[in-house]
Amino acid sequence: MRADRGDLASYGSRVGATLLDGVIVAVVAVIAAILAGGSGAEEDTTGYIVIGAALLSGLLYAPALMCRSGAHNGQTLGKQALKIRVVRQDAAAMTASTALLREFVGKALLGLIPFFTIVDYLFPLGDSRQQAIHDKLASTFVVRADAVPDSGALEPGAATADPFGGQGPERPPTTSGWQPPATATPEPAAAPPSWGPPTPTPTPAPPPERSAEDDAIRGPFGPSST
Repeated sequence: MRADRGDLASYGSRVGATLLDGVIVAVVAVIAAILAGGSGAEEDTTGYIVIGAALLSGLLYAPALMCRSGAHNGQTLGKQALKIRVVRQDAAAMTASTALLREFVGKALLGLIPFFTIVDYLFPLGDSRQQAIHDKLASTFVVRADAVPDSGALEPGAATADPFGGQGPERPPTTSGWQPPATATPEPAAAPPSWGPPTPTPTPAPPPERSAEDDAIRGPFGPSST
């Protein structure tokens, strides 16, 4: 079944979720700085710890949360707050490999290219299916959280076609449930019933009776001659 384009998340909700996630990662970095400063580390060492904590949390934060199973699959904390989620092209659940491809390769590594991040985050505004470049790389869509069933229905390979307007991966059709037999087996002819009254046997008709006059005319050896 093809999904309605209204199932796609709005650009504003995507931006809001990204900002919330950025705040969460920044808070982790600040906590790391406080802990490093309290441990008596030198200023340069503290700076390295903060940078390392920010990079590590930024790289692992989204993939680790998005590959969760159940109702929050495909969601970071920011996306969870804005009630949106990331799904794969066939509307199946996010996996760790897809999440890493989307977040680490599509955002972090390609983000080293000058101006790539700016172009990437503005790309959905001009795309017919509202995908960023990192979405196209990982074949993912950002949709409203209520557009895809929760938990059990979000299983890898749950659909056979791209429900958001593209050509999804082709898979052999599957059948389930009762199927009629390929050829019908003819039923055996019914045996005559053993119950009920027996079939009557026809009795031959008796020969016609002859009168005395007929006997006199015929004689004992057949008809008499005149």
